[in-house]
Amino acid sequence: ALRMNLLAPEHAGEINSRLVAAGVVVTRLEPVRQSLEHRFLEMTTRLEVAA
Repeated sequence: ALRMNLLAPEHAGEINSRLVAAGVVVTRLEPVRQSLEHRFLEMTTRLEVAA
């Protein structure tokens, strides 16, 4: 498994093309989205640190 964090998700297709051209078999590309709970905890933790 390979996991990549993309700053610009619109480049996923280009990255896929390069992997395939290099002989890497790509079986799935899947965006990972944070849950609402994770986002909430991330925001409230920042508020606690700033206080």
